[in-house]
Amino acid sequence: MLSMLPHAIEQMSLRGENREFICVQSMDGYMEFFEQETPGVKRCLPNVLIPSPAIYLTSIDSFICPSSTRYIYSYKYEILASASDSRTVKPSWSFNCGENIIDIKGTVCGQYVLALGERYVHCLNSNGSLKFSRKLTYAATCIFPISVSNSDDVTFMIGTNTKYLIIYKNNVVWTCQLSCQPMTILVSKFKECNGYVVIQGMDGELSVNYLGTNPELLTFAVRLETREINYEKSIAELKELNNSIKSHGGDVTVQQTMNKSEPLAIKVIVPQELACSVNDVVVTFAVKQPLGCNQSIHKLPLAGGSEPTTLTVSFFMQSDFIPHNLEVQIAATYKSTTGNLQVANSSFMLPLALCCTRCLPVKVQEHKITIEYLHPMQNLSEIFHDFGDIISSGGEDNNSNSSSAIAFQFLCGGPIVTILMAAKSNRYRFQSDVFEAMWPCLNAFVDRLAKKLNLPVEKVFSYQGQLPVDEFVSVVALHYEYRLKFSLIHEALEQRATQLRIVQKRLLTKYAEKNPSTLNNLDLILEGTYRQIVALANAAEENENDLVRLGCALSGAVNVLILLGHLLNKFSNEELALVKQIISPVVLNKEGHQGWQERTEVAVVYYLKSSLSKGGKEDSMISSNINAPCDVKKLGRHIKIFFDRLAKGGTLIPGHTRKGVLNKASSKLKKPKVADPILDAVNELAEEEEEKSIGINEEDELSTSKFLKSSKETAYLMPHNFEYYLMVNELN
Repeated sequence: MLSMLPHAIEQMSLRGENREFICVQSMDGYMEFFEQETPGVKRCLPNVLIPSPAIYLTSIDSFICPSSTRYIYSYKYEILASASDSRTVKPSWSFNCGENIIDIKGTVCGQYVLALGERYVHCLNSNGSLKFSRKLTYAATCIFPISVSNSDDVTFMIGTNTKYLIIYKNNVVWTCQLSCQPMTILVSKFKECNGYVVIQGMDGELSVNYLGTNPELLTFAVRLETREINYEKSIAELKELNNSIKSHGGDVTVQQTMNKSEPLAIKVIVPQELACSVNDVVVTFAVKQPLGCNQSIHKLPLAGGSEPTTLTVSFFMQSDFIPHNLEVQIAATYKSTTGNLQVANSSFMLPLALCCTRCLPVKVQEHKITIEYLHPMQNLSEIFHDFGDIISSGGEDNNSNSSSAIAFQFLCGGPIVTILMAAKSNRYRFQSDVFEAMWPCLNAFVDRLAKKLNLPVEKVFSYQGQLPVDEFVSVVALHYEYRLKFSLIHEALEQRATQLRIVQKRLLTKYAEKNPSTLNNLDLILEGTYRQIVALANAAEENENDLVRLGCALSGAVNVLILLGHLLNKFSNEELALVKQIISPVVLNKEGHQGWQERTEVAVVYYLKSSLSKGGKEDSMISSNINAPCDVKKLGRHIKIFFDRLAKGGTLIPGHTRKGVLNKASSKLKKPKVADPILDAVNELAEEEEEKSIGINEEDELSTSKFLKSSKETAYLMPHNFEYYLMVNELN
């Protein structure tokens, strides 16, 4: 029985002796020799932290051993056998390979040594000098020398992690694909047949292969036809193809089937009235978090023919937070008859029932939004007919099934959103304890009624109240708080990782000393630093999940604000698209220093200085720094001023005129305009003070001290128990 954990075994025959020796290499760097069945010498090799492959060359009676210092050493067996300890073991020669050695083998004649590194193959002479070195462009796993010619050309084979076997003789002479990823290769003889390649795979598979036929190494050049392009013919062909596509139709029919006891299933049917069939069609489904689908990519070998192709995809909720977008985007890629890659896109909305269920209405809730319906009132139960009625515990319908109130609760005990219908006016009220939770229900409600009347949203609803900027700013502040926490955690994690590497180096230096000294509690510091790294890593993972959840919440809050601003100011399509670019509902999970708050601040201030300014300038230089710490309160004030100026008739597009809401209200009074110099002076002073608050005047530019002040104001957002992660262990 072995007294140590073995790593490798090597068979050796000493020169001039007929006895067989066995060398066993252990995991801790020891080499133990056995003379047949009798244990012999046991020596520890220097500069060995982790075991590496080693070979025995009979021609020079030496062991060739790579070390952890990225050197290759040659040790005589006589020196290993006669040495008293590892300090007296001296190598006969060494070679600096500059990389870790994966595998090492010697030729049959013992004249050369092949060392396979991470990026190079080194061929060494038996005296340690370099014969040649070849750079690899792939990741290799093993090597084996085949033969040496009379002209000293070494033939060897290399196995790769991509399941290939490559044979070299000066250059590549053979390449073939294997059935497994090779771990060890060997050329052996079975009976009277030479040249069998024995391969052991990473999964334990053992195979015996024979190369056999000659490989085809020639590459054929592609004949290029040079001809002039007929532009008229190409344009006519393009028009013909466009007309063919329009005549056959390219719409995607989406059928939704849902059962209460089964997950939502979507059947996508692509009509096949095509002039010809297409091959290798790849259909991709993309959804936003927290939604997910069971299979996002579908590959169709052939599409076309008499029967349509149907794909069934199931969608579900991956997490328990509130979704901000129920849209599913579909992209189908295929190759045309000319070989060009074509893409067909489509999209559809998932039902609201995927993320929430009907529940009992709640009378008193914190956040409220009231919108006015410009047409005869609709029954709420008819609008949300797919949710059915609520059955009480006794089996009877309760009073919550009335047409004047309906409520929805998000899955996993989420927030409740209540919709109330006014009795004497054409108004609907949305209320919830969570502001961003109103967006999915509000969007579904507005979209269903607009599609029912086949009218734009601004001609179906209107909004007359104040925009909920304060509620919006609270969501922005919470998201910004976790962004700051994310950066602090990663900064502390980098410090702890640096400290861990320093402590490890000092411990290795202590262990390598000839005269051991005290560790000075370095082992305790190493253990404490490791625990801090684990705690910080767990905190970083938890913070990333919170950022994803708060990013969805911020997107929902932005969508609510933009929709209410659209109903209030009646934006055109161009203005609405521009507002969504300025205050974007797209929030990335990992944004770095230039996050959503900084980009929105710069965009809003830019338009307040240019298109929405008093003079209506078309362009203006931005004086604020996009990398500066963001003041969330100032961002809220700027967004409020942004929508107020749009309500007064301001426009984002130069040369585009639009009447504001306040101008429409004042025009109904039909009062004659009287010149009042005192009132005009007061209005001018008010506008100047408003412009100074956003930094328009050159005398009131943002300074570094203000940025430092804003960063101090946001310091209270950090939790007090986070100080544990910021402890620094200084090393003496």
